[in-house]
Parts: sequence; structure tokens; C-alpha cells
Amino acid sequence: MKCQSITLFPLLYLNNIITILKNMSTKYNYRFRPLTSIFLSHMLKIEGEEKMKFTHSCIITKDVKSLCEFYKEILQIEPCGEGDYIEFPTENGILSLFSLEAMEQFSPDSTQTASNRSVILEFQVVDVDKEYERLNGMDLEWVMYPANLPWGNRSIYFRDPDGNLINFYTRTDIE
Repeated sequence: MKCQSITLFPLLYLNNIITILKNMSTKYNYRFRPLTSIFLSHMLKIEGEEKMKFTHSCIITKDVKSLCEFYKEILQIEPCGEGDYIEFPTENGILSLFSLEAMEQFSPDSTQTASNRSVILEFQVVDVDKEYERLNGMDLEWVMYPANLPWGNRSIYFRDPDGNLINFYTRTDIE
């Protein structure tokens, strides 16, 4: 899958974003990527109306490198980006990782790493039992072993190194 990122930011703030990213690229010594691959906003046109499009889940972390290695192994997706910002493009959206240090440049004291207990990152897989077999050899914190859930999913729950809850699931009510 070709690396492409879309994030919802009003075009009104485009010049501010360009300035911030250029300053960050100098301060943190990483390559400034074109805005089209990082922060350009995209809107869906449905029946003549502009609709929002959910595109990302971003994890703020103190250790982008180790979380990147973790997600690379469990998702089996080659990441895009480097340094403070990494993306894992999937068919329906992007999981991104962003460093706490860099986030502090945008919005000081707005986030706290490794403290999520209310959001689940969910990935639909072809065969959750095969994924469980593949992942079972890893040193994971298992929350739920393969189980059929009442809403038609067969799922496994585990945590990433920052404690974020991950659900790999297969639909059981679709043939």
C-alpha cells in the first residue's frame, strides 16, 4: 500500500502548520515531508454536501521507535515516516505515532502518554484464530483470548507497550 496520509485540518490554518512543521524539522533534525502526505485536509462530497472523513488514530508516545517496532510486527505493515512521526496506512485509515516531545511544541500539557483506558484500536483481520497463533509467541499483555462476542465478532484483546488496548477481530455473522 502506498504511503499517504490525510488528517482533518482546516485549510485556514495551512500556513501555520507549514511554519510549525518547518521549525520542528529544524529543531528535531528530521526531514520535512510535503504537507500533502501529512496534514492536508480532505472532505468527502456526498450528495453535494461536504462531509467529514475520519482518517486517523494517533498515539502520542514517549518512545516512537519502540512503539513503531511493535506495530510493525503485529500489523505486518511497513511504516511510513521517521523520527517523531510515523504512520501505518491501512485500507480504511491510518494509525499514526507521534512523540510527546514534538506534541508539546504544538500544544503543551495537552496529552499524557501511556494512560489510555477508554479507547480500543480495532483491526478487522481475515482469521483471528490464526492471528492469535502468530501473536501468542510474543511477549504481549493478553486481555482476552479468542472469544465469540454477542455482536458478531470473534476477537482477541491485548495491550501495546504503552498500555493501549488492541482488538483483532473477525466477523462471525458474515458468510
